[in-house]
Order: sequence, then structure tokens, then C-alpha cells
Amino acid sequence: MSSFLLLGLERWQSRRVISIWLVAGILLCIVVHGENDGGVSAIRKHLRQLPIQGVADSQQEVRELSIFGSDDRQQVTDPSTYPYSAVGLLQWNDITCTATLVASNIVLTAAECVLDSDGELRDSSQSSSGFTLPQATEPKTASVTRVHKQSDFWIKWTNNTYVLVELDAELGATNGLHLPTANTFAEDNPMNVQLVGYGCKKEASECFQLCKIHFPSEFGGPDYMLHHDCDESGKRSPGSPMLIRSTNMDTYIIGIHTTAIGDDTVEDMTYPSYNDSIANRGVLGSFVEPHLSFLVQQAESSASSEPRT
Repeated sequence: MSSFLLLGLERWQSRRVISIWLVAGILLCIVVHGENDGGVSAIRKHLRQLPIQGVADSQQEVRELSIFGSDDRQQVTDPSTYPYSAVGLLQWNDITCTATLVASNIVLTAAECVLDSDGELRDSSQSSSGFTLPQATEPKTASVTRVHKQSDFWIKWTNNTYVLVELDAELGATNGLHLPTANTFAEDNPMNVQLVGYGCKKEASECFQLCKIHFPSEFGGPDYMLHHDCDESGKRSPGSPMLIRSTNMDTYIIGIHTTAIGDDTVEDMTYPSYNDSIANRGVLGSFVEPHLSFLVQQAESSASSEPRT
């Protein structure tokens, strides 16, 4: 074979090899790009991003109940300011929970704070039950006059997840928080919120944390349920509100933390990160709002029908 033909054959083989590598490279880029898109979507749906940790950080103290990674709750610098001023403590015998003013004389908290596993009120005396705003400039207290269970209003759902507690004093006349209606916010994508409550490292202190909630459409849960990655503890944390501020600067309770949804036994567990199967759970504020509106309207009608003196 002539040198001219050999040279042409070598050039053709070289071009063929280059073409094969070029096609392979393009296919690899397409596959990797597709995997990255799916990965990012999955992370956004199921995980919150955590800071890169060193070896020393990754071997931190063993977490308490439902704290993902390190406990990111921080002490509120000035709890006398709104909305922190509306969040206090509900004492029911030896149980203490976070509770939030949602009307002039009504607070919202988790059902397990005052109800037993059968949905009945735990035994309590007048002197051992009450609501306190311990961090106010002048601490305020009120006694409990009545408890409104979820099952009193929502006949369809008999598993109580929240209670609305009526007080004998109007502590929330000026600093109560709002509950959103069903259409106030889009409930289809993860939402960044601010958790406010008690039960962090210094139990007597009010704490806050920026965290994320997930709606039922994401994990196929009941209409009233939410999942969240906010750090919580077994004591004092139930009832903690998750807050969001609207464009008109009103602050809403998008949901509250509760341990009443799920297993009856609450144990301290250690998890490396958040996912839907070990998520903290809560009840949506939009699910509670119709019940609260009914109670407020009922009270207003009763007040207007009373004879004037």
C-alpha cells in the first residue's frame, strides 16, 4: 500500500476516534446534568441545607428529641417585642407547653398538653393550670376557664392535634397573632418559617429558629398535617408556633408543633439529618382558623345579645 493511502487511513482513524470521544462527552454531560437536576429537586423537597462541618463539629453532643444536626435555636434578645410577646407558657399540672395568643382571651397549643390519649382532659386544679407571658416587661398570667378540642369542631377528625384554650383575662387584646385562612398562602411548596417557643438549652428562655415546613401535598399526608425540620425538645416545645410575615406585614401562625400526631411513645432519638420519614410534625394554622373564627363569632354574638345596663 502506498504511503499516501496509509497517511489517509491514519487521518480517518484519528478523526473517528475524536468523533467517538466527542459524542461520549456530550452524552455524559446530558446524563450528569439530568441527575443533578433530580438531585437538587429531591434535596429541596426532603432536606434542609446544613453548613459544612469539620470532624470536631460532626461529633457534637448527642441531640435531644427531634433536633436535626446541631440545635440551631437561639435565645430571643427582646421577648417583650411583637410577635414574641404573644408567645407564652401553658401550665397544666406538671406539664408545661408553649402556647400562643390568637384572640383576646384564647391561646392555641398542642392537644397533648391538656388531653390524654383518649382525648379527655387531664386532671387539673384551678391553681395548677394557667397561661403566663413570662418574658413580658411585666409578666402576665391568666387562668384557664375552658378548653375547646379539635374534635368539638371537626367531627371528621377525631384524633385531637390542637386545643384552643379560653382564659379569664384578655391578654391578647393588642398582641395576638393571626391564623391564615385556607387561601392566604399557597400550600404546595416548602416554606421558610420562624419557629418561636420554649424548651431550648435554657428552658426558661424564649427561643427562635429559622427553619422549613412541608405541606401535605408533598408527602401525601392528611389535610391538617405539616412536616417540619425545626429543632424541638420533648419538654415545653409542643405548641410552638411557626410564623410567617405577609406582604402587608401581618404575622401569621402557619402551623404549630405537636407530638400528638404519630407514635404515642415519644423517645429521644439521634438522626443525622431531616427526611420525611423522621420529620417533626405539626398541625396547619389554616386548619385551626375556622374553629377559632367560630368561637370568636360565638363570643361576639353572646356579648351583643346581653342587655345593656
